[in-house]
Amino acid sequence: LGPNPPAVGSIHLRQTASNGGYLLFMPLEYTSDVTLNLVSGPIRVGLHQLSVAGNLIIRLDPLLKQAPLIGGISLYFLDPPKIDFHLTGLGAIAEQFGVQRIIKKEVDAVIAAYMVLPYRFGIALATQAQGVDPALITNPPPIGLLRVTAISGHDLPAADLNGKTDPYLSVQIGAQRWQSSAVAHSLNPTWPPGESHSFMIWSLWQKVKVTLWDKDMLTQDDYVGIVDQDFRVGDAMRRHKQNLAVHNSSGKKTGTIKLGLEWLDMAPFRARQASSPTAALNDNLPYILVVSLDRLQGNFGVEEAVQVVAKVGATTKEGVFIPVTKVKESRLEKTLSRVVEKLTDRKMKDKDIADVTGLTLAEVQDCKEYLQHKKKHGDKAIDIEIAIDTIFYFVLDKAEVTHELLVLEVKSKTRSLGVLKIEMRKETVKADKLRRYLIGGYHLWGSISLSRTKVRSDKSRLTLSTASSGEIGIE
Repeated sequence: LGPNPPAVGSIHLRQTASNGGYLLFMPLEYTSDVTLNLVSGPIRVGLHQLSVAGNLIIRLDPLLKQAPLIGGISLYFLDPPKIDFHLTGLGAIAEQFGVQRIIKKEVDAVIAAYMVLPYRFGIALATQAQGVDPALITNPPPIGLLRVTAISGHDLPAADLNGKTDPYLSVQIGAQRWQSSAVAHSLNPTWPPGESHSFMIWSLWQKVKVTLWDKDMLTQDDYVGIVDQDFRVGDAMRRHKQNLAVHNSSGKKTGTIKLGLEWLDMAPFRARQASSPTAALNDNLPYILVVSLDRLQGNFGVEEAVQVVAKVGATTKEGVFIPVTKVKESRLEKTLSRVVEKLTDRKMKDKDIADVTGLTLAEVQDCKEYLQHKKKHGDKAIDIEIAIDTIFYFVLDKAEVTHELLVLEVKSKTRSLGVLKIEMRKETVKADKLRRYLIGGYHLWGSISLSRTKVRSDKSRLTLSTASSGEIGIE
């Protein structure tokens, strides 16, 4: 992208409150001095003066007492970086018709899907034997939820020729977006009860961006203004049910908006009846479904890479494609398998086998399952094991937990390899034990757990207590 180096501003170092790791805050600015040309036949479109500006976070944690001293490294932006560019050639003509806005929106979406919270780029440096779960490096749990409720507006400007506006709110936190319904023909709108969305939060430093728009049927929606500029998640509760000023693109105040801004703490979910995990669900509060995927095992044939996709209702979470590396079972693994098999034949308990072999109890149980399946299906049935190390988080309401299915799909780059549908209301929700799921002939080890939420009433302690178990201690 040219010889110009990126400019890095003042770097701040902070310690994470939960595990003694470190966070490096790096203001980053980059401007390219080259023109990128896209040519297709006689059509030439140029992209000039590409610039990117944002706050990059480098996270180093957890700290270890032995090499490599740091469990993992992850990089991400707290908020979407600002991206700008100019179009040349035919692009300069198309720019007059709003094409640049469309291209910019797509570029923003691509970057957000890789490097803006909740997404991040992470590498595990330590092993599970050292107490580091590689899945938590790239998919740590949220520290809580921020529930945003659209309540009302007052003295909004007229955006249509009839002197009215069809207002709706667009809310963005990191890569997460939500849009309220539009209230027809009103300068003093009141949204229906329950017009809300719960955002998963990974840092109190994330910005809450609320914009007001006018809904149009035949043309593009009109931008009305931004609500109370951008404010941090850590300051959100102070604005709960307050009249927040709306400023248009010129900075002029054009009415007010009232929002509900509530912090929801997470807590383990305990059902009243073991046979009915959804018996104690609350109608008014959201739940966090955690789908933790450990490994995938099976005969992948000619497939070069696979991914696991999880879906609940209209929400889909996609894991990355993982290369299929065909590795034969080592002599040591074969020997340990035979030892476990012989000790099992002698009616030795799993705990005693673990003590004798030096394996963990979970490894002994996995080995026994592997031997049983191998006896039934032969050597070709299970020949490759792939580490998935992925965690998906879903925000669900009671109806979704009770009636929706969790759909797990194993896919290659060209086709679907298998689909499994799970009724969550019948699933035992335990996070500490892996289960084996059979998906189209493939064995997926993972766990499914449910966390409840509760409204934080003590507004003054939001920053302090959330930071104590979360990502950043706010000064």
